[in-house]
Formats: sequence, C-alpha cells, structure tokens
Amino acid sequence: MADRLEADVVIVGAGIAGTLIAWQLATAGVSVLVLEAGPWVDRAKAVERYRAAVAKVPEAPYEDLPYAPRPTVIDLEAYYQQDGPDFFKSTYERRVGGSTWHWQGTMIRFVPNDFRMQSLFGVGIDWPISYDDLEPWYLLAEQETGVAGDEFDDDPSPRSGSFPMAAIPASVADQQIAAAVGPIGLSVRTNPQAKNSEVFDGRPPCCGNNICVPICPIAAKYDASVHAIKAQDAGARIEADAVAYNLEVDNEGNVTRVQF
Repeated sequence: MADRLEADVVIVGAGIAGTLIAWQLATAGVSVLVLEAGPWVDRAKAVERYRAAVAKVPEAPYEDLPYAPRPTVIDLEAYYQQDGPDFFKSTYERRVGGSTWHWQGTMIRFVPNDFRMQSLFGVGIDWPISYDDLEPWYLLAEQETGVAGDEFDDDPSPRSGSFPMAAIPASVADQQIAAAVGPIGLSVRTNPQAKNSEVFDGRPPCCGNNICVPICPIAAKYDASVHAIKAQDAGARIEADAVAYNLEVDNEGNVTRVQF
C-alpha cells in the first residue's frame, strides 16, 4: 500500500451507499478512492465458514477481524458502549459490500403519509420533501439493486415505473397460509425483494436456498460488492483493509485528508 493516495473524492466505507456513489462518480470520470476497513469477501469460503459454524448467527460466515471488529448478536455488549433505557441490538459488517452481505433483501418503500406525520397524526415532524420528490430515486435504486416485485399488488406506494423483475413466487407454505386466512378476510402478499426472480445483471435467479440471512450462496440476492466491482471497473480504487482513523479539516471545516 502506498504511503499517500490521492483522489478527487475519498469515500470511507464500501457499503451500499459508498459503492453506489463511487460507481456513479467514477462513471462520470471523477477520480475516486474508497477506503474500506475490512476485506473483500470470498463467497465460497464464507459459505463453508457458515456451514461449519456452531452458532448460525448473521455474522457466522464472515471472519473476525482484529483490526476492524464488529458487533455480534451473541454478545452485543462486548462491542457497543451504550447508555439509556433502549439498547441497540443489531449488527453490521466491516468488509467490501458491508451489511448487505447478511441483509434480508427486503425493499419496501415508505408511503406518502410517512412524510407528513406531524400534519396528519401530530407526532414527529414533517419531512422537508414529499413522497413524490423521492419516488424517482426509489425507482432508480430498485433498478440498480435489482428488485423483484408485483407492481399490480395493492401497494399504497404509487409507482412511476415497473419493477425490474416479476415478484419472487410464493412458496408452498405461503400458498397454504393464504388459503387458510382467505376465508377470514386476510391475504398474504409478497414483499419487494432485492433478489433475482430471473437472470439479472449477470447474476442467477433465486433457487430457494433460504439462507438470505446470513449469505446468499449463489449471489441471487443483491449485495453491494456488485457495485464495488462496477466502481472498480469504471476506474475507482477500492482500498480494502484500510481503517480510516482520523479526518483532517481546514479552517473552514472542510475535510482535506483522511488518515488510514
């Protein structure tokens, strides 16, 4: 690793936000450097690690990194330092692709009323933008991550375009539950999922491995390493195993350097 790296834009963290931004900037010809605390993931090795794990927790497929530790559901208090009555009880991954490696893949939009909670319900505050302002960006995010969904479903979130793919078919259990609750007026709906229901973006369709959490063994579920590779192919530099530890700022408060 060089002692000094330079770029027009430096991004800390190769998760879903960082990799999408890096890809867009690099595609536009911007010099981009992404610093990621953890390594690239070898999917096959991660699957084997999960199979061998005694505790099948979300982080089971991913090796522990002494230089970039992360929380574990087995002992959250060993990582987080928290006070107060409410304890944050979730995990994340420090590696290229971030926590999308072990996310469920569910891609549900807000509904229009979510943006007006104070006006409508007297709680929280209203957003400074509306659902209509955000809707085109929802659509773009769905196209990039590859979301399978049913646009004709009775969804309270209006759409300006179609999902990239048809919905993931209902499982046998889903169908049986739907048949059981139908007579009492209930229905079973499939959530939009960032999982392929057909070949998409060079990745295979879901074959029902049913271990989306903690890892899709065939890459049918989207993870942000997809856009890390695209960013890299577009000219961005992904520097893995690079733990950012300090930001230098100028007199106006602008970040001028990241030490790692």
